[in-house]
Amino acid sequence: MTTLTNVLVSFLTVVTGFLIARLLVPEARGIFTSITIWPPIFAALCSLGIHEASNYFVGIYPDSSKKTKLIGASFWVGICLSAIGILVFYPILRFLVTDRLGDQYVNAQLYLLFIPIFILGSTLLNSDLGLQNYTRYNLTRFLQTICYTAAVIFLYFNHQADLSVLTLVTLLTAAVPIMFLVPCHFRSIFQRTTIQDVKLVLQKGYSFMGGVFLSILAVSIDRLLSVSFYDFADVGLFQVAVSLVFGAMSLIGLTYQILVFPLATQISDKSERVVYVANQVQSASLILFAAAIFLSVLAKPLVTLLFGEPYAGAAIIVVYLSWGYALMSVKTIASRSIRSFSEGKIGFIAEAVYVVGLLVSFFWTYSLGWRTNSALCFSVFVGGITSVVYFWISLRIKYELNLKEVFHPVNSIRFMYAFLTQK
Repeated sequence: MTTLTNVLVSFLTVVTGFLIARLLVPEARGIFTSITIWPPIFAALCSLGIHEASNYFVGIYPDSSKKTKLIGASFWVGICLSAIGILVFYPILRFLVTDRLGDQYVNAQLYLLFIPIFILGSTLLNSDLGLQNYTRYNLTRFLQTICYTAAVIFLYFNHQADLSVLTLVTLLTAAVPIMFLVPCHFRSIFQRTTIQDVKLVLQKGYSFMGGVFLSILAVSIDRLLSVSFYDFADVGLFQVAVSLVFGAMSLIGLTYQILVFPLATQISDKSERVVYVANQVQSASLILFAAAIFLSVLAKPLVTLLFGEPYAGAAIIVVYLSWGYALMSVKTIASRSIRSFSEGKIGFIAEAVYVVGLLVSFFWTYSLGWRTNSALCFSVFVGGITSVVYFWISLRIKYELNLKEVFHPVNSIRFMYAFLTQK
C-alpha cells in the first residue's frame, strides 16, 4: 500500500508542478521558490528532532501506555518550539529576502506559518509510522496531496496567478495532516503530560536533530544556492527540473525512507539489523539508477509536454540532475535507516559530506566562471557520490560488513522485490 501511495503522491506532485509552471512564467516560478524555500529550513532547526523521537518511541514501546504519553508530550513540545521558532526566525528571514523579493516579502512572512505546520504534522505522521499504522499514514499523505492538487487545478483553470493566493493555498493544504490526525490522536494529545516525558522527548529528539536538519538542508541546498546566486528566470527553470526529477525519485526513495527505519527497529539482533539496512540501501540504489536512465533518455519530450515551451531549457538540467538526485536519494535512505540501530554519527557525517562536497564544488566552479544551472547539477552529483562512498566505507569499517554479500546482484533484486511488495 505504501508503494502505491508513493506512486500516486509522486504522480500528483508532478501534476501540480507542471500546472504551477504553466500558470506562472519562469521568473514568477523562481520568485515563488524564493518565497517558500527558507521556512522548511527554519522548521527543521527549531523542531529539535522531536518528530523523529515520536517515531522512535512508538516503535520502542509498541504495547505500552508510555507511547501515548510520549505522543502527547511531543505534540505540546512542538507547539512551544513553533512559537519560539517564529519569533526567532522572523528577523532572520527579513534580513535574507527583503531586498531580493521586494513587494513579495509579505508572502515570505506569511509562509513562516509553515514552521508549526511542519513540526506538528510530521510529529503526528511519524507517530503513525512508529505504530506501523500504514493505512492511516498513507491515507493522510494522499489526502494532503489530493487537496493541494485540487486547489492548484482550480487556480489553473481560473487563471489565478497571484503569488499571495498560491502561498496561502500551499500553507492551508500543508495543514491537512494536522486537521486529520489530531482527532485520531485526541486521547494521547490531551492526557496529562509530565516533565519527565518532556525531557525524554527533548533528549531523544536532540540526538536526532543534527541528522534531521542536515537531511532537510541537503534536500534544499541546491535550491538555496539557486535563489541566492541566480536570477529568478534561471531559478524557475531549475525548480521545474527539480519538481520532475524529485517526483520521479521519490516514487522509490520515499518508500524506502518511510519503511526501512520502523521495520529495522523491530529486528532485535543488531548485526542482522545492519545487514538488513545495507541490503535495502543497495536494492534502492538499483531502482534509483534505473529511474535516472529513464529520465535522461526522455528529458526533452517530458519537459516540453509537461511544462511547455517556455521551460524547454530545463531539459538539459533534468538530464544532469537525475544522476545527482539518484545519489542524493541513496544517501538520504542510508542516513535515515541507520538511525534504527541508534547510529547517528555515520548518518550525520554522510549528510555533512554531501553538503560540504556540494558547496565546495559549487563555489569552485562559480569562481571559475561556470555560473549556470549545469554547474549546480554537477555540484549535486559531486556531493552525492562523496557521501555515498563515505557511507559504505564507514559501514564496512565500523560493523565489519561483508560488502561482497551486500553487493550480490541476485540478493539485491530479491530484497528489492520483497521490500516493494511490503504493505
